Amino acid sequence: MTYMSENKEYSLIYNWADIESRSNFLSIITINNENEVRNKLSHIIAPYQFKEKVLCGISRCQTKHNYGFLVKLKTGEEIIIGKDCGKKYFGAEF
Repeated sequence: MTYMSENKEYSLIYNWADIESRSNFLSIITINNENEVRNKLSHIIAPYQFKEKVLCGISRCQTKHNYGFLVKLKTGEEIIIGKDCGKKYFGAEF
């Protein structure tokens, strides 16, 4: 499966190490409300799918999920969000 973002094509990420090793990756960001989430998120980098569940990188969510999106923040840092947050904040369907 491939995904288009920023005029680039990305493959689905299957390996947690591929995300964790990224230099701008943060496991969690502190966000207090939905408006703050919308103000911090920039765009989707790539989708991912894992056998083991991982936690959403948005502090107010922290829902465990198997598939979601690697996203860029407006600061340049990156977090993961589950499919539900992807749909809620980006209108993205997994």
